Amino acid sequence: MDDDLAEFLSPMTAFAEETRIWAPLGTMRIVCYLTDKTPPIRYVSSARAVVIDDDRVLLVQDPHEIHIIPGGRLESGETPEEAMRREVIEETGWSLAFWKPIGVLHFTLVCPMSQGQKVQPDFLQVVYAGVPGKYHPELREADGYEIGSEFVSIDRVRRMPLGSGQLKFLEAALTATSRSP
Repeated sequence: MDDDLAEFLSPMTAFAEETRIWAPLGTMRIVCYLTDKTPPIRYVSSARAVVIDDDRVLLVQDPHEIHIIPGGRLESGETPEEAMRREVIEETGWSLAFWKPIGVLHFTLVCPMSQGQKVQPDFLQVVYAGVPGKYHPELREADGYEIGSEFVSIDRVRRMPLGSGQLKFLEAALTATSRSP
């Protein structure tokens, strides 16, 4: 791990860790942290949001799992905030009226899928808390990776077996959005 990434992560305490095979990259170690600090941008590949609407959270289904952190990769020149807002609307149709950073997911490549694969061995996804604005079904990608999304009760989500520290991110998002306008 590079010194500036180690310096960013060193004052934080991880609250969850898992190892997952993530095609096409390989085996990844994913470590979750709560923070409102901005990480070094060169390590940020993606941005996500936990979207809270009163006593409900936005649940997203893709072909492989159900999760509560829609988002995706930064495009050239985008900030993590811009990517998160764009990705949430593309995946769910919902714009955001409020957002605040609440954490990061730190991915470390443990074992590449193929020999000689050139991948940055450490990268981050910034996680935000968000409050929905307007629903724009026409802005949702019709042929996107996500199958669907819906707001469901927070109590229901708390009983779900979600990975990558999502339940802790949910609690952080509830705290962050309780002070939203």
